[in-house]
Amino acid sequence: MRKRTTPRLTFGEYDSPPPGKHTYSTARQLLMARVRVIYPKMLEGLRDDVFPLFQDYCDTLPGGWLDHPIDFEGEYEAIGARITEWASRFHAEREEWLAAEALRTLDLWLRSEAALAELRWNSNAPPEIWMNYTRDFEFSSARWEPEVVSWAQYSLHMRRTFERALRSYEKEVREKATSLGRVPVQARYSQENLDWLILYQFRGFTSVHIANLMAESTAPPDASTILKGVKAAAKLVGWTRLRQSPKGEFS
Repeated sequence: MRKRTTPRLTFGEYDSPPPGKHTYSTARQLLMARVRVIYPKMLEGLRDDVFPLFQDYCDTLPGGWLDHPIDFEGEYEAIGARITEWASRFHAEREEWLAAEALRTLDLWLRSEAALAELRWNSNAPPEIWMNYTRDFEFSSARWEPEVVSWAQYSLHMRRTFERALRSYEKEVREKATSLGRVPVQARYSQENLDWLILYQFRGFTSVHIANLMAESTAPPDASTILKGVKAAAKLVGWTRLRQSPKGEFS
């Protein structure tokens, strides 16, 4: 049987500051893409309760809201308040990033009927990655003199020398990355954990309820496993605070 592999969130090992900048952006896009599948009611609420107000507001602004100075009072403030109301219904009012991306999603829907019909979440380009702060890896050693040394001896010496040089280069680059504030990242993620987070946080299910939903799967998880998965997914997307369930599963 083919071994199950976990999808990669990023191909690198470090992220730019602040902690999780690039990783959070990618993970949040994945989370909201799964919302459209697992719990579309959340995006339908944004469409039905917020988008009409946003559309009316933009109709008064030639070129759209991005081409005008933002008025933090009046109609614009009303849109922000409506987004907060929408987010609070899904236990997400504390997440500033979600409100900001919701506003950009409304703009996407205004510009694209297809995106609106598909309830497509805004997919901004991820934050810029800082590179080119390390040197190239270079390796050289003495040539092989076949009249003096056998190939077996020479090749063994070369492999050992190369491995030492490679380890030294790895150590140098990791220390450089750390000195510049780069942080280690979680390279892989579990789509299942993201789904559980959606059901737990946005839909309001308990871990027991989620476990019951999956009771007929090939290897059904128990409530404890689901709680761990919810926590892992929350950490992955940088969720501020998980919902307090009726059973007090989280504080």
